[in-house]
Amino acid sequence: MTEKTKLAVVPRGHQKMVSAIKQLPDIRFITKYRDQRVLLFHQKNFWKFIGIRIDFFQLVQLGYTPLDLLIFQELHPFHYGLIDVMSHYYFSILQVVIQTFSIIREVAIRKKRSFPFNNPRELFEQICRDDANGGTTELRSNELNQGFNLKTLRKNLRMCHKFYREALPEKEHNEFLLELQTGDWSGFWIFAILQGKEKTPLKNTWENFKDAHKAVCQFMDKDDYPDGKVTMTKFNAGKAYCSRSVQPIDSWGIWDDDRTLNIS
Repeated sequence: MTEKTKLAVVPRGHQKMVSAIKQLPDIRFITKYRDQRVLLFHQKNFWKFIGIRIDFFQLVQLGYTPLDLLIFQELHPFHYGLIDVMSHYYFSILQVVIQTFSIIREVAIRKKRSFPFNNPRELFEQICRDDANGGTTELRSNELNQGFNLKTLRKNLRMCHKFYREALPEKEHNEFLLELQTGDWSGFWIFAILQGKEKTPLKNTWENFKDAHKAVCQFMDKDDYPDGKVTMTKFNAGKAYCSRSVQPIDSWGIWDDDRTLNIS
């Protein structure tokens, strides 16, 4: 590795973006129950690691040799695998957004959507923010049966995969497009580049994104969860229940000192 490669300049705004991602979710709400606090801690630590690994991947791409801090964490293999596969997925999104930023801006303006981003990293930060804050919807609700089960998650992931591969029936494909167009930035960016990607060939970045999403699907299809019995949760008035057995869940996730809690 040459000295010139080692001294490659980190793109402007990169550290600001990473710092913001590590603080997600940043939506403000009062937690009334321990279950809400525990899952909020879990999500905050999840996004902290996503930010750390995006920084790691960026430095590697620029020719640096940073330490992968994830390997030093005492995490359950499931949580290690989850962070690993999701950080690759989000980094692949960043690469597509960098390459198609002008297309996304053009489509947004054409669709009369405000476009407040000055560069691709500002847009990517917002994509992550929408995903992270959207993930607290069930957590913040005082209603019953908020959330969905693992079977539904897997079904949704497979549908997304077919959509990216253009393998959905035309009616479902168009319905999916409309949902992305009218949604937040975590979906609109996909709609936008599908409208204009013929103008700017994506070369390998779009294929890498689809492969990264496929890896997420494959990971969530595995059954080697902690204790072999984890499932998605539902929230009933702020308290967590197993979506399959409708039994209370004691504790789970990545705790604030990087310990892995029991999952049941």
